[in-house]
Amino acid sequence: MDLKTMKTRIKDGAISNSDDYQREIYLMFANAMMYNRPKSDIYRMAYEVSLLPCVKAISNSTVQMMIESEGHIRDFRQTEGFMSRGKR
Repeated sequence: MDLKTMKTRIKDGAISNSDDYQREIYLMFANAMMYNRPKSDIYRMAYEVSLLPCVKAISNSTVQMMIESEGHIRDFRQTEGFMSRGKR
């Protein structure tokens, strides 16, 4: 999983809410750790960032971020014409 693939999946409707988006983000970090050596910079950075949501899972800022992400996905889909006017 990478950001370009995520963008395509948003356009195609495979990512349609914050839960889907969060799952794909975690997958991206998991892949970075799986396909890079543990002592590499990529592995280390992916590991550090992947821990952040776990540490702050119940904080208000994380909940707010998820709500905002869902709004951004919805706005992007509307802007790009992937949602019919009746579903807005």
